[in-house]
Amino acid sequence: MKRAGYVAENAIAGNFNPQPRIETRSMYQFTAGRPECRPADELVYREDDPSSSLYYIEAGAVRIYRLLPDGRRYILSFHCAGEWFGLEGGERRAAFAEAICDLHLISYSLSNMRILPIDLMDLAMKEVSAARDRQLAMVCQSAICRVAAFIIEMAARTGVQNFELFMSRRDIADYLGLTTESVARSFTGLTARRAIRMDGLTHRSIHVLSPERLNAVTTAARGSKTLTGRHS
Repeated sequence: MKRAGYVAENAIAGNFNPQPRIETRSMYQFTAGRPECRPADELVYREDDPSSSLYYIEAGAVRIYRLLPDGRRYILSFHCAGEWFGLEGGERRAAFAEAICDLHLISYSLSNMRILPIDLMDLAMKEVSAARDRQLAMVCQSAICRVAAFIIEMAARTGVQNFELFMSRRDIADYLGLTTESVARSFTGLTARRAIRMDGLTHRSIHVLSPERLNAVTTAARGSKTLTGRHS
């Protein structure tokens, strides 16, 4: 499996190469997953719930977040169709998982199952790699740099230069540690630089016009470092 940093680096170069999606039909041949549905904004699990299940998303998307002591929300990650979530390091959930839109998923019990259609070690390593790449992006103090890195991340995950954002501007702000206004201004700034184009009534359709210009925004703010932390 390719590391997330490697995928992001290829995305910059325009060599989008998404990870292969796992066919759910083959899952049922190996293990008894339980299909579940959640409407938008409904919780899949809460912080401190038992971490006894792993989830595969058939359609829709989820946000994983924590609530800070002052009540603010901090989004740790997003997961969309074809991805897994719910792997924990302890017996209790460390965060909330909530449907962003109508969600169709398959729940797998970790306590009653001997065979899972996923390598847990590989899943854990991919999550660590993704967290490292995000930490590199967060080092930048510039809002437009963070948003540019976010677009690169989403392009790498979808494997295409034209994609639909499933999350709101507020979600993106809570993910990048910014205000909603800063996120909106950054999208406008990237559009003005002809790095991206936004379409649709809610401007959630993103067209990457120039990966080079996106990369230039992130490297300029990081002292000539790429998303993988290597020198240009």
